Amino acid sequence: DFDFKTVTQDIDNKLKLIGGVFELETAQERIKELDNLIENENFWNNPENAKLVMQERQNLEQCLNDYEQLKVSF
Repeated sequence: DFDFKTVTQDIDNKLKLIGGVFELETAQERIKELDNLIENENFWNNPENAKLVMQERQNLEQCLNDYEQLKVSF
């Protein structure tokens, strides 16, 4: 059974993770920026920062995936 309210609340919560305003191109560009940071040979020298960067990237990727799934379902 599809609960539209729950789905939209979930998406809204995830969108807030990336600044409240979801712009597909901005999220994709940010992922590219984070990928460039991750590829730097010194990236893992600061484990705490690396963890935050990886979490941000994962959150952005999940939001993009959720957006694509929602788009396909309509």
